[in-house]
Amino acid sequence: MADDDEQIPTLTDPVVPGVLRPQPTRTVLPEDLRIELETELASRIHGLSEALVQDAVRRIEVVLFEELTSKLRERLPEIVAQTVDELLAESGTED
Repeated sequence: MADDDEQIPTLTDPVVPGVLRPQPTRTVLPEDLRIELETELASRIHGLSEALVQDAVRRIEVVLFEELTSKLRERLPEIVAQTVDELLAESGTED
């Protein structure tokens, strides 16, 4: 049962009867200002998102190009040598 007592939440702020904490007031914007604000926010967020995606695509392209180049450097000599050997063997001029 002692473990159950530790699970009970306790208040950390004193409670004074009759005193309520002030609630934040909510500002009501005129409709046209609210629409303008939403439009501007959406535009800026879209612009940022587009720039981030384009940057990510550029970085991915660089990585993929480096991987492709590396694999080509690694495998092309073998492909060339194998192809030359096969063609020479077929023509009967292999040493």
